[in-house]
Amino acid sequence: MVNVEPLRAQFGDPTAAWMEQALVQALPQVLGPRLAPGVRNAAILEVRIDWIYLAPSQGGPGPRGSTQDTIIGSFVVRGPQGGIESQIPLRAISFYFPMAVDQALVERAYHGRVVALAQTFAGWAPRELGL
Repeated sequence: MVNVEPLRAQFGDPTAAWMEQALVQALPQVLGPRLAPGVRNAAILEVRIDWIYLAPSQGGPGPRGSTQDTIIGSFVVRGPQGGIESQIPLRAISFYFPMAVDQALVERAYHGRVVALAQTFAGWAPRELGL
């Protein structure tokens, strides 16, 4: 389950919808065989995204003029009865490398940055969950 309501309250759509869609696609790829959909007594993983920061599009002091985009959220593991068994906060960073075409295709550039943040966040799931 992906919960982007805190993100939606701050940034609205399409940002929250992009994040939700990207996480729904990325999580099964990184968790793969560890998922057990439909198993009655299995724990349920909820991913909650609270906040993102997209650095200025002009570039920054990072490698090759990159900037750092940041995502903050948590992995919430719920037991079969719905109670929280563990909550693991996570702050992840992805790098954005500005390109001239981004100035003309701003929405596409922002979408790509949100997807990159979602993939980075999902990529930490196995390690953070101890899998």
